[in-house]
Amino acid sequence: MTEKRFIETMREICDIAGQYNVEMILEPVNRYEINFINSVDEGAAILEQVGKERIADYSQTVFFI
Repeated sequence: MTEKRFIETMREICDIAGQYNVEMILEPVNRYEINFINSVDEGAAILEQVGKERIADYSQTVFFI
């Protein structure tokens, strides 16, 4: 349910961002801070499901070491 809601919301946000020529980023956060989108693979899977041009992955690998 959470993932589905997130994806739907990101699609709407990306559409609005496009009206203002704004790019969105999605940053996976380590598992000690949040329990959703904790890896680059999870982030990539979410981006694929969102399927919008206005959003990209922003991974800081230092957090995953």
